[in-house]
Amino acid sequence: MSLRLIVVLGVVGTCVNASSLLAANLSPEDRQAVDALKHGKYDEAIGIYTKLIEHYPKSGAAYYDRGSCYVHKEVYDKAIADLTKAVQLAPATPKYQSALALAKATAYYDKGKYNEALADANEALRLSPNFAPAYNERGIIYSQKGDPDKAIADFTKAIALIDTPLGPHNVAGPYYNRGSAYSEAAKYEKAIVDLNTAISLYPRDPYYYRTRATAYFHTRNHKGEIADLDRALQLNPASASNYNAAAWFLATCPQGDLRDGKRAVQHATKACEMTNWKHGDYVDTLAAAYAEAGEFEQAVRREQEALQLPDMQSKQDEAKARVILYQSRTPFREERRDPPKHRANYLTGTQVSLTFGAERGCYFVAAVSAVLSAIIDNQAWKPGVTAGSLELLELVALLVEQSDEAIWA
Repeated sequence: MSLRLIVVLGVVGTCVNASSLLAANLSPEDRQAVDALKHGKYDEAIGIYTKLIEHYPKSGAAYYDRGSCYVHKEVYDKAIADLTKAVQLAPATPKYQSALALAKATAYYDKGKYNEALADANEALRLSPNFAPAYNERGIIYSQKGDPDKAIADFTKAIALIDTPLGPHNVAGPYYNRGSAYSEAAKYEKAIVDLNTAISLYPRDPYYYRTRATAYFHTRNHKGEIADLDRALQLNPASASNYNAAAWFLATCPQGDLRDGKRAVQHATKACEMTNWKHGDYVDTLAAAYAEAGEFEQAVRREQEALQLPDMQSKQDEAKARVILYQSRTPFREERRDPPKHRANYLTGTQVSLTFGAERGCYFVAAVSAVLSAIIDNQAWKPGVTAGSLELLELVALLVEQSDEAIWA
């Protein structure tokens, strides 16, 4: 255990007026679960939590953490079952039940069950009407269901409720989400304002730049668009999607002086190689790049290859039209584009579908403190300190260090 974590444990124990977690005696099974989860050994962690549940059948924390492991593995039915059990075992107080309802909503969302996700998000807000993470999650759900106006309203509420002492990444997320929703509503100038704010607060998330690039496309600021695409690629050169996005711009941009067929072929080829030539959209981009470079035979061949790949089945008409275009020795020019669907989520518990770091634009907020408080101050959430709580203690310490106000209204 690091010195910083030891300090954090002491701060949390003092600020919640409970005995310090340093005094908790972890069983060997607890320590094994902590180690397994921290090192991504989810099957091993699940096995340990299953044994813990056999010995402590009323441990809501064990069900919660095992459910989190299932979310890591994208086994959402089992995750939802465990999170439901955690709700049943948690203290019958609004803050605990609300946090767990939000965890279920997120699991349902990742499973694609948006109506169920909406119901649990609504329940979280019924229990805690000023619960900023639930407004954010419900906004994401409304966006997915094609209702950007309701999404914007919820993201606006989340922005109003978020505490600025949480740090720049935490505050940036709802601005990013609202900017994305504005893009979906074709309100691109408003989108750019929010995305500018998000980037100024947290300039290290490539998705923020990718989304602003789309808004720039619709406002015909193509120089701003390619600058953002290049920045996204610099921030995450391990992303094939970033190479593909830059290649598509360089091949199809309506502004001629910004197109570069040679670079487009290089970037598109890299994206295809990174995905073993199995991503139809990327092969389609490579075809457009070859056309821009004047290599139309290659363009036709690659477009025909793209047509055979599974992810292009819904885009057959577009791809076939491009084959004809390239056969006539004419490159493709992009005139319209759908907004991206990526959203920045609050991290609820240890759910890794909401991945740490920039790749999915997550930000960490006060919501998790409800679960941790339950582990700290309620004996029903024994045994010991669970793996999920150890990952999140530093966040809670930051919250309680910087604000004496109650997290839950």
